Amino acid sequence: MRAHNPDARMPKPTTSVEIGETIVDIPSMLEWRDDDGTLVAYLPGTNFANLRFTLLTIERKDGNLDGGVRAITRRAAEDGAKLETSGRKVWYYTTEPASEGSEGSRMHYWRVGMDDHMLVISCFVDSEMQDSAEAASVLSCVQPAIHSFRKAGWPA
Repeated sequence: MRAHNPDARMPKPTTSVEIGETIVDIPSMLEWRDDDGTLVAYLPGTNFANLRFTLLTIERKDGNLDGGVRAITRRAAEDGAKLETSGRKVWYYTTEPASEGSEGSRMHYWRVGMDDHMLVISCFVDSEMQDSAEAASVLSCVQPAIHSFRKAGWPA
């Protein structure tokens, strides 16, 4: 994983981070690290509401490069979720009870398809922090990150 800042003299509101053959923009208020190929973005000094970005490539036997889009479209239908679209991307959001943390804690998932890539964004939010400004701030970063998701070499 590598960060890009084409003009380091000018502060940017985001940092572009490569994940495999793709790039996603992470707000500058978040720190990030590579966790064995998964991008983890978080507020400095916190240990809750970490965003985890995991990239999968879906290769189709027929050679079409729409495996990620097809997989997300199918999963959204199976999960009964509303499918969002923008350009070459599709995504949907779900939440479910977390298996850890205090009672009422939630796991949030955004599943994004673009061409032959599937990006899974997940975030655990402990119930004790779910109404905090910090948790809301982290969760609000997801939609812009989805819109910024692109293949390396594409313009931002």
